[in-house]
Order: sequence, then structure tokens, then C-alpha cells
Amino acid sequence: MVVYTPAVPQDHGEYRYFREHGFCVEKRSQMLGHLAEGKYVMAVAGTHGKTTTSSMVAAMMDRLGMDPSFLIGGVVEGYDTNGRNGDGGYFVCESDESDGSFLYFDPTVAVVTNIEADHLDHYGTLENIEKTFCKFMDLVGEDGTVVIFGDNPHYVELARSTGRHVVTYGFGEGADFRCVPVEASGSHRLASTFDVVCPGGRTVRVTIKANPGRHNMANATAAIAVADVLGLDVEKAAKALNNPINDGKRIFVVTQTVEDAERLYSLLDDAHKFSKLNIGTAGVNKKPGEKYVAIIPQVYTTAEEFAAAKKLHDAGVSVFGQANPTLEKADFAAIEHALN
Repeated sequence: MVVYTPAVPQDHGEYRYFREHGFCVEKRSQMLGHLAEGKYVMAVAGTHGKTTTSSMVAAMMDRLGMDPSFLIGGVVEGYDTNGRNGDGGYFVCESDESDGSFLYFDPTVAVVTNIEADHLDHYGTLENIEKTFCKFMDLVGEDGTVVIFGDNPHYVELARSTGRHVVTYGFGEGADFRCVPVEASGSHRLASTFDVVCPGGRTVRVTIKANPGRHNMANATAAIAVADVLGLDVEKAAKALNNPINDGKRIFVVTQTVEDAERLYSLLDDAHKFSKLNIGTAGVNKKPGEKYVAIIPQVYTTAEEFAAAKKLHDAGVSVFGQANPTLEKADFAAIEHALN
């Protein structure tokens, strides 16, 4: 089988060769349909947000022990891949609406993040796009569920016109799963914390650290709605979204200046503050007139940078200078001695 994406034109040389020589040639979405056969399918579509939302759903389910298969249009954080074949009988996929090929799916749950005037080269008008999304939502059948962003009443109207079971999410009072942002505190300024008010009044708190921002609060709320549709404990689902798979792993962060590193440290909560700082080759960005002191060959610093480094040292960070791991290393005492 030869698989191609909608980006490949029909007159492409290789595409024509395979067609003319009797190969089985199918669109990516057709191949996804084959992979999803016999599985409980959650298909995520929308003009924006489908990659992030489908990634959140897949990671959430995996952390809850459901071992889903997934195939998504971007690398899923913590998995270093965009696809995986799980053994859990569930399949999470990002559904591409660009040429209507998401109609090859047979989803049990269809998530729609938004419907906007995109891919007009194929559809011509927004009305045609909306009609195609209605066909997609109708695919869930009588036993399935459509999960749709509810802050746009027109989206909800389109979903309900299919006659399928519809669940809404969003920031508005009328949403079945309502996202209520929580004011950022000192320990979560690099994250987004919010409450999700579920049907019946149950409220769960979610903090997303990897993908902060209001738009991703909405995406995570959609994931909570999917968890509820699947019959999962929404409290556990919220905790799964709170728990980035990279927690506990070493992360290497590069800042342009030592002062930037000191500011970053002040913003991180205690559980995620870094423990080591290499001032490295900060001096390579020397500006005319600035006084740099060579600590060891290739490692320089200014009095201002040292002041920021000292704040970190006093806070318990191991501060050192090293151009690369194979060269000489200067500890904080050596750096301080060079400055004085």
C-alpha cells in the first residue's frame, strides 16, 4: 500500500507512477480508518487546536492505564513520536478536515474544537465546510457522542442538527463542562490553573504546565469531557492532565544571560526549580564597553551576571563555569575569586 497526504497533487510524478502501475494508493485518512477498525475511536477535528487536544486525550488515557493507540499530526510531548500502537482497544486520532477526508473515520466520540473558514480552495464557502463537519459529527451514530466547543452557539446548533448526543465545553455559563480560570499565583505563573465544573456540579482542578494559555485551557476541558463520556473518573483524569510525562526527568534549558536564568528561577515553583547553572560562554555576546572577566578560557562574566549567579548560589543552586563537558570546569568559589 502507498499512503499519501492531501498535500500531494494528483499530477505528482510519483503519485501518477504508483497509480498507473497498479499499486494500492490511499489517503492518509483512509489508512487511519483501517488502523482504527474494531477499536473505540475518538476523532478530534477542528480548524485550530486538534493536535493539542488529541495529544492531551491520548496522554491522559495512557496515564490512566488504558494503553490507547494514537496517531496525531504532531509529536506528542513525552513520547517522542506522533503515533503508537497500544493494546487497550482505544484509538485516538487527529482528523484532518482539509479535503473532507475525515469522513473515512467511524468514530464513537467526535470532538470538534471549532469550525472556521479555512481550506476554501477545497470547500469554496464556509457553508460547505459546515455541511462537511455535520457529516463528520453524524458518523458517531446513535450510541456515540459529539463533544463540541459551546461558546459559539452556532457550533452547537450545527452539532444538534445531526440528532446525535451532544456534549458542550467552554467558558460560558451554559457549557456542560465549564472552564473557570483561576488567578495565577506565584508558584504557577508559568502554568495555567483552572476549574472544570462538570454536569451535576462536580468541580475538578486542572493545572497544565506544558501548554499554558486560555486556548489550551479549553482544549484540556475538552479532554475532561471525553474522560466523562468514556465513564472515567474526572478527578483522576484531571490529575493525569496535571502530570506531564516529563516530570522527574532532567531538562536542559538555555537562557541568553545569567540574569534571565535568575528570573526564570524566581518564576518556577519549588518542585520545578533547577539545581545547577552553568554560566557557560555568556561572554561570547560581549558588547562594546562592557567589562568582562575571564574565569577560565572561553568562559567570561560581568559583575552584573555574577550578581545574578550569586543570588542563585545563595538559593542553593550549584553554579559553575564550563565551555563544554570535556574542558576545564570552574566552581562558584573560582568564579567569585576571579571577580574579586
